[in-house]
Amino acid sequence: MIDPATALIGIGLLHVFMSVAVWAILRRREYARSFRQWSGGELLYGCGLIALPTSGAAWPGLLVIGHLALMGGYLLRGLALRRELGARRNAAAPWLVWLAASVGYLAVDRFGSAEALPWLVAVFAQCAGAAWLAWLGGVLHDRTGYRSAGVLAVAFGLFAFALSIHAAFVARFPHELGTWNPTPDSTVLFLFGLIMAPYGNLGYLGLVMEAASASELERASRLAGEHERHAQSERSFAQQAQLIEERRRLLAEREEMLAALAHEVRQPLSRVSSALDRVAAALPAAPAAAFAGEHLQRATDLLDSVGSVLENTLVEAALLGGDAPTPRHDVDIDTIVDLAIADLDPEQAARVRIQRDTATRTASMNGSLVRLSLRNLLSNALEHSPPPSPVVVRIADCDEPLALIFEVSDRGPGISEDVLPRLFTRGAHGERRGARPGHGLGLYIVRRAAEKHGGRAELVASGRDGTTIRIVVPQEIAI
Repeated sequence: MIDPATALIGIGLLHVFMSVAVWAILRRREYARSFRQWSGGELLYGCGLIALPTSGAAWPGLLVIGHLALMGGYLLRGLALRRELGARRNAAAPWLVWLAASVGYLAVDRFGSAEALPWLVAVFAQCAGAAWLAWLGGVLHDRTGYRSAGVLAVAFGLFAFALSIHAAFVARFPHELGTWNPTPDSTVLFLFGLIMAPYGNLGYLGLVMEAASASELERASRLAGEHERHAQSERSFAQQAQLIEERRRLLAEREEMLAALAHEVRQPLSRVSSALDRVAAALPAAPAAAFAGEHLQRATDLLDSVGSVLENTLVEAALLGGDAPTPRHDVDIDTIVDLAIADLDPEQAARVRIQRDTATRTASMNGSLVRLSLRNLLSNALEHSPPPSPVVVRIADCDEPLALIFEVSDRGPGISEDVLPRLFTRGAHGERRGARPGHGLGLYIVRRAAEKHGGRAELVASGRDGTTIRIVVPQEIAI
């Protein structure tokens, strides 16, 4: 059973880890104007959470330091969001509010007569800080339309609600302070703290990414206008070549940024999902714990769904956008297939069968794109076919033209007639057997990935006996 003290330390470590992840992702990106303040606030907040349960008779001042660190964490993250809003004036106001809250807390801790009063003051200050971050996220969403800002606002709004419940419980039962016994309010606070830690940071990362895309479009528009003015005044080949090179540089920076996010965000998402699974497994079989376990499972499912959509979206933007050729290398075919299967849920992966109709061991391709395409096809096939029916991956080749062929076949009911005309377009999806709806990116990415290789994705068969989809990857003839 996880007691509140262990929960606080665990969530604190999660915040410390997320601060390091945000720093590692954004530290060399010129668009990240506020990441130092956000990372510092996350680190300070995580250390404050760790300090609360570790204070004791040997370190009586550690509790005070922990509460002050928590208040400072809200201040720094709020300043980061204000900077994203473009706030430059009245920058001293948040500092003055933080200073007043800190002095008030210290005064109550030093001179107050009620033992629970300092804790109540600290919790109310944190509740106000979480509400402030939720409000800033909402303002960003209203002004810019960034969906990531809405995610951030919801995460901190829910945590502010949980803090208010905790404050009411402490005010009603002040004698429970210091015992670190599991209580209903601590369970709610723990649950929403687990949700706030990853989703607050993912919301911030998405916000920065969307702001960078908007800034890039503005810069591209400026460059296009400059190009037009130069073309009208003097159609110089040297000037046109310089502008084209500048555009290529901007596109390369954009693809590098999104590729880094696609690579580095998946690992924190996976670790947070694993942590949620371990917490859910460790909860006792009490009614309150069952309630918390149910919501932990929902949070885990939602986290997995967000991770899948985020990865597909980032790969689409980073690798499938633009006209630049896709980098290709000689890749071991079996390794790519095995990696795609390993990305699936173990129970689902056990249903996959491999049929090899070629002795070819390696082929020229972009391994990341082909792996993602196979994973999307396998996920669709497993989702739409009844268990425990197998899903077959057939590997073959052809000579005219020289190409490598992948075919994924299932034994599902086939594709509905209304979806067939737009099967490989963005947003097309049919009815799914799972609880989560599709987002219509999977087959679209399969088609675009094949096209980036100079090949094609096509529907081979669909009916009551199942569906087969083929990917053709052309190969160059060695001279």
